[in-house]
Amino acid sequence: MLTPGKSYDEICQNFRWQVPERYNMAVDVCDRHVDGRETTALIYVDEQGRESRYSFRDMRKYSSQLAHTLETHGVERGDRVGILLLQSPEVEEFPMTATGKIRRKVLREQSHQPTQSPRAQSE
Repeated sequence: MLTPGKSYDEICQNFRWQVPERYNMAVDVCDRHVDGRETTALIYVDEQGRESRYSFRDMRKYSSQLAHTLETHGVERGDRVGILLLQSPEVEEFPMTATGKIRRKVLREQSHQPTQSPRAQSE
């Protein structure tokens, strides 16, 4: 993936992602790290300073539950899923991983920034 270069700019210019034709990032970055330990995947601190920790097992569990719910409601490959809620791991991370598991695209609208347009998230 990284080739030697004489400068940072040259390395960046020559960098290429080598992603297999059929690749599920949600499973690779989350599920494969579930190994019986409660390894922390995400630390979230809300506006009041309260901290929540989520393990890779939590991420797999919650995103799989949401993926199943979306499929139960007829969401199919290629469908777009809109998420319009306050920012939190339940809104930011779990839906991204869940929709990745069922290979859907997600549109996220930041509720606290109404002037922004939705950003399409890749499969």
